[in-house]
Amino acid sequence: MQERLSSRAAPLVTVSVITAGWALWYAIYRAYYGFGGTIGMFGTPVSEAQWRGINLAGAALLLGVAVLPVAVLPLWRMPRVRPILLGLCWLLAVGFTMHALVDDIERIHTQLGGRAATRLSAFHNGESAGCRSSGPALQ
Repeated sequence: MQERLSSRAAPLVTVSVITAGWALWYAIYRAYYGFGGTIGMFGTPVSEAQWRGINLAGAALLLGVAVLPVAVLPLWRMPRVRPILLGLCWLLAVGFTMHALVDDIERIHTQLGGRAATRLSAFHNGESAGCRSSGPALQ
């Protein structure tokens, strides 16, 4: 019986470590821009301070996300907690995928000369994240 439980846990551990590694890599990528890196940037941000702040906040958030998959591994053994963990994993997967998809579509749109999206959010104050609402995201 113990062998069966161990063989079931191996893929979960593998996926958790891969997920943690991906989040750590993405946090390092965001931190690079947050600390002023410029290699690979498309254009110039409208506000350097806001660009750096958004990337540093993203890096900090992603560092927490990098720890999460490995930290919750012991909780998968608890049958009552599994549905909550599955819901959390689904929410994070959908949220991060949609964030990436919307970001990429918006970037392509503005690079092709389209107007930057205006978001209704207290954090953006009527402007797209770090960008003028009447022009391209990066100039």
